[in-house]
Amino acid sequence: MQSQPRVVIIGAGVGGLSLAIALKSRFGFRNFTAGIGPLLPEKISLTVHPRYMKRRTKPIPTLAALPTWRYTGIAYHLTSTPTGTNHTVSNPKFKTIGLVLQRNMDCIPHLVFDTKVISAEWNDDQSSYTIIAEEVLTGKRITDTAQIVISAVGVLETPRIPYEIPGIETFKGISFHSAAWPRGLDLRRKHVAVIGNASSGAQFVPYLAADPSVYVVNFIRTPVWFNTRPHIPYSDTAKWVFANIPFVMRLHRAYIMYKFDSPSLWPQSAAARERHRRALRQYILDSTPSKYHDDLIPTHPPGCKRTGGQP
Repeated sequence: MQSQPRVVIIGAGVGGLSLAIALKSRFGFRNFTAGIGPLLPEKISLTVHPRYMKRRTKPIPTLAALPTWRYTGIAYHLTSTPTGTNHTVSNPKFKTIGLVLQRNMDCIPHLVFDTKVISAEWNDDQSSYTIIAEEVLTGKRITDTAQIVISAVGVLETPRIPYEIPGIETFKGISFHSAAWPRGLDLRRKHVAVIGNASSGAQFVPYLAADPSVYVVNFIRTPVWFNTRPHIPYSDTAKWVFANIPFVMRLHRAYIMYKFDSPSLWPQSAAARERHRRALRQYILDSTPSKYHDDLIPTHPPGCKRTGGQP
């Protein structure tokens, strides 16, 4: 029997974990490793091991910016496990979904944590990649080989700090990127300045502002379009249907994917684009104080930038 080629997956978030599940469930593949690098403390990831649970959970219970099944639907397809309870979920629930999938599919033995890939170089003579990785906690270098290397690192890995702002390096207060939110941070009775109002800002600013002792100022360079995210719970009946009636779960996810992706796949008429713009504009007008309307309505059409989703 021919031995299986070795596969290394760089990244073990939604894409990497879904691929790992597919390798095991569809192809009976066992000779692979999915590695995850130095995650920032708040980063959403399906890769959860009990040892890392507390450190890898977002300190603020924000919602996923997209429907749960859009994030994790591939894994649901592969496992037929409808673990989602709401249309959108908080990060603690998102973590739980990842843990269930990993345990059910026995993926944990294949996961490598806190390890970043330094290089992957193809060797013609050996028909394999030589991979150099580094344990971020110790700095120890590791060498591995694989016939197949798959990148699943995502596109939002590195926070951008606005160092160009005069005085930011000499500021004496607490300062950090929201992607590196300090665990245990207490903002009660604090003045908080938030720079930016896109997807991340739209999710955590309302939670800060909900505490009357926190004074929040949100600085906005360029306004973005916003819409609400539905908090629709799946009933026990719906979850039973997803689990027991063939293809219903797949059709439900296909509908979600079509709803969100069709505007970018098929050109919309000018009238349709205008209706969409008016709907988003009305949502902003209805959700914000009138004195800020002129500053919060974007001048660019919807779709030029990612539409923000408020919790």
